[in-house]
Amino acid sequence: IVEPNITAVKRATLILSIHTLEHIHNPANVLSSLPDMQDIGDYLLVSVPNQEKEPIRNILFFLPHIHSFTPRSLASLVTRYGYGLQDASLTTPQEINMIFRRGIESITEAPSCQCPELPKDVSFNKTVKLYVK
Repeated sequence: IVEPNITAVKRATLILSIHTLEHIHNPANVLSSLPDMQDIGDYLLVSVPNQEKEPIRNILFFLPHIHSFTPRSLASLVTRYGYGLQDASLTTPQEINMIFRRGIESITEAPSCQCPELPKDVSFNKTVKLYVK
């Protein structure tokens, strides 16, 4: 995906970005357009592969992945555009899962790259349901 056309969306209380940012030529351009579509307090949920456990051959030779992220690099990128990090507890060595809110101060920090494995009964979907009712 070179540049998705998301300008047609007028308002969204919840925006999901599930394994897309790593495929977009300029994720900053996409992220910079999101605040215009949301009100203060609305949610942005982002999930991307975690560079910590992504095999180097995938990074070098799997062309659809244009970008790699660590938990800190992703949080730093998204918070530049007026979002505060609310939850990163479901980030694993394989996958970064973060919940942001527009215009709300961050209440947690991005985890280090030494993320623990999650118990089998914990999932990103269950945590999303706790936040977004």
